[in-house]
Amino acid sequence: MITRQAATGFSGSGRLKAKAIIQAEKFCASRGKTMKVVAITEAEPPYVLGNFPKAEIVFDALDPNDPRLRQATAVDPSGGRMKFGEKPPSRIDVNVNQ
Repeated sequence: MITRQAATGFSGSGRLKAKAIIQAEKFCASRGKTMKVVAITEAEPPYVLGNFPKAEIVFDALDPNDPRLRQATAVDPSGGRMKFGEKPPSRIDVNVNQ
């Protein structure tokens, strides 16, 4: 897991998220692994009183030939935000025959 937080409320979480993803990819590459994002959480506005933009990337470092790399990710495809600190669901049921 990698977390990035802005020092003020005047920046968005997009850049923080991008930096966290890049750092996770570098971490995995340095160990000969491939990164797979498990969950992304962001702080909810308003960004006041210490609630500054924040992004958290939860990822797996997998071998390049790991079959889990080809599986669908559990990250919310709607692009909806989770409240910071909220845990992703432990199990996701997906029916691909709909």
